[in-house]
Amino acid sequence: MKIRWYFLTTVLAVAVLTTGCNSNSGSKVKVREGVASDSITSNIITRPIEMAIEAVTGPGVEVTQVTKRRNPDGFLEVQVNCFNNSKRTKRFQYKFQWLDADGFVLDSRASVWLDSSITGKWEDVFKGISTQKEAVDFRIDTRKIK
Repeated sequence: MKIRWYFLTTVLAVAVLTTGCNSNSGSKVKVREGVASDSITSNIITRPIEMAIEAVTGPGVEVTQVTKRRNPDGFLEVQVNCFNNSKRTKRFQYKFQWLDADGFVLDSRASVWLDSSITGKWEDVFKGISTQKEAVDFRIDTRKIK
């Protein structure tokens, strides 16, 4: 009985520690490990464990829509809709980077890491406005809060 308990505890601990979240939702939005939807094909050994956990908790945050426009003042506005498929709240940071016509990152003091969280089974919207009119495109990067 004790051996079975230790085995189950060990399997659960390994599953929690190895649940990978590396998927990216397009080239503009980089959703990093611990934030993105889980990739159950990332490790053949942990795949069955990850599938079992995913069935219970859901995979994670998915980008459902990305919209951009130029506002009346000439600045680029971006809206990113996300949905947390997990039953748990996902806490993370995100940062917008604004790009010029050549794809270079424009210097901006407003490009800082911002804390965020999305409640389980809930949708959220992240908005950003460029600080320079030269911005024609954007990237968003996310990272897990340490």
